[in-house]
Amino acid sequence: MTHSTAKTEETTVTFAEDELLKLQLRVARRADELSQQTGREQQKDLERWLEAEREVLRPASGIAS
Repeated sequence: MTHSTAKTEETTVTFAEDELLKLQLRVARRADELSQQTGREQQKDLERWLEAEREVLRPASGIAS
């Protein structure tokens, strides 16, 4: 019985890590789009990354809670 619990936890962690990686890739792509739109000044990398996080992680509007 302990074995199946460990397997479930391992699967959950793997799924969570996979979802986190997908979010990070979406943020990276959006940050790159912002960089292309506004110029590639390295001083603005963090600012663009944070803006991309806000956009990607913002709850979708119009979804009932």
